[in-house]
Amino acid sequence: MEQKGHGDEDKEDIYQRLSRKVDMISDGIDEQSRLLKQLKAQIIENKKNAGVIDLTPWVVSISGSFLLFALYNYVQH
Repeated sequence: MEQKGHGDEDKEDIYQRLSRKVDMISDGIDEQSRLLKQLKAQIIENKKNAGVIDLTPWVVSISGSFLLFALYNYVQH
């Protein structure tokens, strides 16, 4: 009986760790979505004003993509 209880605790621990990782990835995806919406708004505004595009969201987005890729690989291993 003790082994079964211990196994349940291990499963719960694994579930909680996976849940936290999924939450982190979800937060990253939400941030990427927010940045893409911001970039779209900037592009539309720049087309109206024929100005220069601010590339800051792209730089942040690329960095965020690498972070998400690293998290995905971490979850897979």
